[in-house]
Parts: sequence; C-alpha cells; structure tokens
Amino acid sequence: MSVAMKNPKRTVSVTIDDELYLRARANGLNLSQRLSVVIAQDLEEIEREQWKQRNREGLLELNRITEQCGNFADEHRKF
Repeated sequence: MSVAMKNPKRTVSVTIDDELYLRARANGLNLSQRLSVVIAQDLEEIEREQWKQRNREGLLELNRITEQCGNFADEHRKF
C-alpha cells in the first residue's frame, strides 16, 4: 500500500518548472502520488544513513569482535 493511501493528505503548494509540469501532465503522471513516493524514498534513505551514524560505533565494535573471534555460524553451518 502506498504512503498516500495510508495517511491523511494535506494540500501544499509546490513550484516546478513549467515545461516539466506540462510534460508530466501530458504523460498522465499523478504529481501528488509521485511526489509522495519520491519523498518517502528520500526519507527512507536519510533515516537509514542516520541509523548507520547512530550505530556506527557499535557496528565497528561488532566487526572487530568478529575479526578477532570469528563468526559463530562458521562452526555450525553445513554449506
């Protein structure tokens, strides 16, 4: 289900290049839907990077421990 279908909508004003607008409309693009999708994708990437930064120290420590001690699964997997 898309982001636009899950949440209530808010009317906002967006300014875009006139030619881009005309081409999008001529090709049947739903600008509200596209903008919602693109913003959701951008936010997902931003939040993923923020998570990586918040957890960077712990991930580095986990990598250090794995390099030092090996991976627990290495002893138990059959492939």
